[in-house]
Amino acid sequence: SILRSGALVDDAIANDAVIQSLESRACLEKRNSRKDLVILDGYPRTYAQASLLSKWPVSLRPSLAIQFDVPDHICITKILGRRKCSICNKSFNINGVNTDGFDMPAMLPEGECKLGCNREVDWKKRDDDTNDIVKLRMEVYHKETKPVLKYWEKRDQLLRFVPYNGVDDMDKLVPLVENHLTNVSE
Repeated sequence: SILRSGALVDDAIANDAVIQSLESRACLEKRNSRKDLVILDGYPRTYAQASLLSKWPVSLRPSLAIQFDVPDHICITKILGRRKCSICNKSFNINGVNTDGFDMPAMLPEGECKLGCNREVDWKKRDDDTNDIVKLRMEVYHKETKPVLKYWEKRDQLLRFVPYNGVDDMDKLVPLVENHLTNVSE
């Protein structure tokens, strides 16, 4: 119900859940003698959560934060276009954007679904993807999450990335992240 309202989960609860997951993953990696990179999508979302990172074991602390720098009106358009098929469980986006240098076409399936999905009936919108809740989420982002960027900037751990072509620009992001991680490990 918290998420449906557009609000954020309590900082301590969110931190405990993330650290627990990372610690169990670290135990698995020790047994498998392999290390993988971990992406924390949307964490930390508040300055209080970011300040809790200093209490984490050094080996689990994030070394980089990535900000996808996209104007609010484009984020809102894309969020309101999200759909998930209740039959094949695939995700789509019915809204395209072509403005202000951004060219993010709708993400629709190629051809017909082999399971016979009907876009009009089977594609569902998330309950919290409404104009009011999305606008509230953007307000919460500017008030509570955007200040977290200063936390990462102070540590020289913030990578700003403008995906003018949406997911088609992810190949450009990879070398930027690799370069940052290489510089950190040297």
